[in-house]
Amino acid sequence: MSTNTADTDTLDLLGFDDADRRDVERLLTDPAVAEAARLAEKAILPFLGTFEEARLDHLGIPPLAWLRAYVELTPRLIAHHEGLGVPAEVTGSTLADVGRNTGIHRLRHGGFGLETWTWLIPHYVGMLFGIGRLTFALQRTQLAVPAGSVSALPGGIAPGDWVVGMHIPESGPLSPDQVDESIRRAREFFGTVFPDRRIVAGVCESWLLDPFLARSLPADTNLVRFAERYTLVGEPVDAATEALYFLFRERDRTRLPHLEHPTALQRLVIERYDRGEAWQVATGVLAWGDG
Repeated sequence: MSTNTADTDTLDLLGFDDADRRDVERLLTDPAVAEAARLAEKAILPFLGTFEEARLDHLGIPPLAWLRAYVELTPRLIAHHEGLGVPAEVTGSTLADVGRNTGIHRLRHGGFGLETWTWLIPHYVGMLFGIGRLTFALQRTQLAVPAGSVSALPGGIAPGDWVVGMHIPESGPLSPDQVDESIRRAREFFGTVFPDRRIVAGVCESWLLDPFLARSLPADTNLVRFAERYTLVGEPVDAATEALYFLFRERDRTRLPHLEHPTALQRLVIERYDRGEAWQVATGVLAWGDG
């Protein structure tokens, strides 16, 4: 792939920093990953526009081949968005997640790569959209929530219903005003672009919804106020290293004594691990409505 004007625009849109951009340009001309990248593209394309969650981590394709495939599929994804009427701002916000994740990899490992390549599959099958502070994945759910379990959701949620999975990019503070605006815009976006899909709820599955956080942090903190939006369903499940990874870029618990923890949240996480307690991931839902 040469660095002509169109290609430069694509790399700009993907949000790579200078170091990663140079490595991406080399990757795009590396014959050693070309065939694997073609296989990755062929695996993704049948799912484009299907809103089926593609499980492709069994294919044995190296992460850098996935990254090359994502870059080379970007013009096709842009065209797909344009055909749906997705605003250019939403497309740009969605695709900037690629550079954000190579940047995270460099911070964690000290070099070029894409450890979180599976996270970007929903972007490239056209089911996930960055809208303001949050990202939203349109999907059919397997979740079952009885009627009356969630305020303002009298019909409950049945398997096969349309929901939006709500995710939190690492792009700054999680202020209530930003979250409010993101949800408002998302309701408007999905109602306009996908009017034939009746969305019944937003669903968030995250370590940030672990009830321990709400019990341990001041009530007026951004994280607690975010968690309060949701009604928890089911039982939280142990996820031993989730908080460790997202706050410290580390999954090796033997490294705990060596981690700096200057923020109150980081100290809280370290203290909980030191007590031998497991962090948990919880699932929360909120009523969606029409905007």
